[in-house]
Amino acid sequence: MRAIFAIDRMEDKKCVIIDCADPSISAVWPLEALPEGAAEGDLLVFTIDLDKSGRKEEEQKVKGIIKDLLERSGR
Repeated sequence: MRAIFAIDRMEDKKCVIIDCADPSISAVWPLEALPEGAAEGDLLVFTIDLDKSGRKEEEQKVKGIIKDLLERSGR
C-alpha cells in the first residue's frame, strides 16, 4: 500500500500531515521523523507492508515474557 500525505503545517516539535487522497484523514507527525529539509507543502510518500515474519518473532518474544512472569509468580 502506498499513501501520499502533504505537510500542512509545522508547529513546536510536530507537524500535521493530510492524506492527499482523502483530506479528511490527517495525522500528527514528529518533526524529528521528517526527512531533512522537509517543509510545509512538501509531499511525504509512505509505503506500508505487512511483516508476517516480524509478527511471529514479536509473538514469540511476548510468549517468552509471559512465561517468565508466570514462572516468577510461582504458577
